[in-house]
Amino acid sequence: MLFLPPLLLRTKEFSTIWPELDLIVDGGPISTCAKESARSGSTIVDLSSASKGLYHIVRPGSFLLQMH
Repeated sequence: MLFLPPLLLRTKEFSTIWPELDLIVDGGPISTCAKESARSGSTIVDLSSASKGLYHIVRPGSFLLQMH
């Protein structure tokens, strides 16, 4: 199990665990002056069962909040 602080705004902030990850999708930094929902950080999705058409939201973040 990986531990991540709740408010990462840039991928380099978790660079120490990059070797443990299969994929990082970097859409750029989350703006600190953006609306308040951006402070919820990145959405983390577990795609380890994607071949079965399954995924799991490990941690909801600003993108997921915008989708609902």
